[in-house]
Amino acid sequence: MKHISRKPKTAARERVSVIIPAYDEEETIVGIVRTALRHPLVDDIIVISDGSTDETAARARKTSAHVIEFSENRGKGAALEAGIQHARHDVLVFLDADIVGFQSGMLTALIEPVLHGTMKMFTLVRERGADPLPYLPESLIIGGERALKRRLWELVPAEERQGYDVELALNYYAKKHGLRTGAMHMPGLTQIIKEKKHGLVRGFIERVAMLLSCGRAYVKFYVLGYLSQTPEHAKDYR
Repeated sequence: MKHISRKPKTAARERVSVIIPAYDEEETIVGIVRTALRHPLVDDIIVISDGSTDETAARARKTSAHVIEFSENRGKGAALEAGIQHARHDVLVFLDADIVGFQSGMLTALIEPVLHGTMKMFTLVRERGADPLPYLPESLIIGGERALKRRLWELVPAEERQGYDVELALNYYAKKHGLRTGAMHMPGLTQIIKEKKHGLVRGFIERVAMLLSCGRAYVKFYVLGYLSQTPEHAKDYR
């Protein structure tokens, strides 16, 4: 019998699910979805219109994204949870819907560390002048553009995945479980500020509410959480 040699099959590259929570983001949502779709590893995009009062959901439906629409605003954590419930892949990518300067290549920088297994979570830090990462502790790395394994999300108790607290909660539980995380400053990636989107008064109120929520979360996780540890366990958080 004639021997027929066959080249070994190469494993297909793992794909990622992109989850985009959006609240009144009709001006930017389509561009973000289409940019993400151009990436070769993205074949699953979920947009969650979190009680939007504008055309966010309608415009997102004009793309190939799966759109979930809340009748009222439930907060970022609830929107992400709904998206994850519909996500097909184990590697999850979170994108905020108000980012500016977003390019498909930025997704590569975000996805690759998690996809290759070197990190369990990776975050892009938007441009706000000089690179803040050399001076910023891991606990304070806040950014809506994140890639992570689904398992990390599941390690965070449901009651901690609420509102704006979710990003600090992910940082805290990744560290608590000894999971390696990383971040990269991304020049050119910015966002539309709340005051520009919603007007000076409403935007300022929303900004203050966000900062207060993040402040409470930091105290809960990194002050009260640290103090509640046993001496043997506490040393892991120093």
